[in-house]
Amino acid sequence: MKVQYINDEQRGRGYARFVCMELDASSPRFGFSLCRASDQTFLGKSGWQSAEEKHSPDACERENNATILLVGPSVVDWLDENENYRLTLFDEAVPLQRAAFSITNVNRSLRQGQGNVQSVPLPQPPPASETPPEEPRQEPEETLVIMPPPVSRGKFPAVAVAALILLLLLGGAVWWYMRQQSADAAPAASVVRQTQEQAEKPEKAASETGAAKASDRPEDESGKEQAVRPESGTPLESPAPQKPEENPPPRAQAERALTAREQVRLFLSDAQASPQGAMSLYQSLSQAPDGGTQETQDSVYRLLYFAAQKGDAEAAFVLAQCADPTTPPFGTIAKDGHEAWTRYAAVVGQKPEAARNMQTLKVWLENEAGRGSIQARQWIEAIARDRQNP
Repeated sequence: MKVQYINDEQRGRGYARFVCMELDASSPRFGFSLCRASDQTFLGKSGWQSAEEKHSPDACERENNATILLVGPSVVDWLDENENYRLTLFDEAVPLQRAAFSITNVNRSLRQGQGNVQSVPLPQPPPASETPPEEPRQEPEETLVIMPPPVSRGKFPAVAVAALILLLLLGGAVWWYMRQQSADAAPAASVVRQTQEQAEKPEKAASETGAAKASDRPEDESGKEQAVRPESGTPLESPAPQKPEENPPPRAQAERALTAREQVRLFLSDAQASPQGAMSLYQSLSQAPDGGTQETQDSVYRLLYFAAQKGDAEAAFVLAQCADPTTPPFGTIAKDGHEAWTRYAAVVGQKPEAARNMQTLKVWLENEAGRGSIQARQWIEAIARDRQNP
């Protein structure tokens, strides 16, 4: 089974369609569950949770040999872009098939905004309190008030106030100017006074205040002369040699390196991303210390899918190995013998080892079907139909 996520433009924002292709069963009572690959949580009624929960679609349609599940905002508003998911189909309570898929564009409903934010119901207005009917108010009796005639004022007081304000402003400006002049003249007077005092001192006063003679200075153990304090004649202590400054400590916290999921999302968001670049980043992330974790493998799976869609044979071959039930698990990618066979067959001309893997897969499917495996028998029938309708 293959699953494709499509926004339902006819029904509007918050609605989408899960198109399940190559599904052998058909039932009007299909249910489904969703698992998020990044943290292995399941979608519930109130968000992502650890326990698996089955959901019922709004409707189930059949079109062009594909089963279509119609879902609404209760599912769409919890989905993230650039994320891998695993969809499990149920017929009543029996799980039928599982398939992994990724989403590049989510058209959420307007009431949910962007991201997985649970809608909050609007608060209900409080009930209107019953108030007793107002008693009729008695209108006060009108009283006639006789106001004295206004006294006309001349223009003289306003002119006097304006003149007073102008005089105050002028006086403040004169005071500020005089203060600045006195402040500028003070440093100049100080310089002149110091020059005169230095000129009056005799020359020998300057020589007497100099350093003592070299013969009168004490010597240290090495025979070098020590400096002497002019006031007491005691030798000055030589300053201790300064140690070279040690290397500055490292930063308290180094910049956090991007995770594999963040690097993949950044690469795929570039409009100039190429299959060669995707395979180079896949090799780099796979060889990292955390390259074998489920989170990293789920992230690089998107790089392989991108490169395979662009025609890269190596990426298509690795995708076939991820789906091959005879190979070790790869992240949370579901095993699918039919998908592995189809991808091997597409690159058998470019990858000779694909033919050997197809033979191994064929033997395994026949053995499992002989042991009574329904899933293996369904894969064999799907492969046979592909051969009849190439």
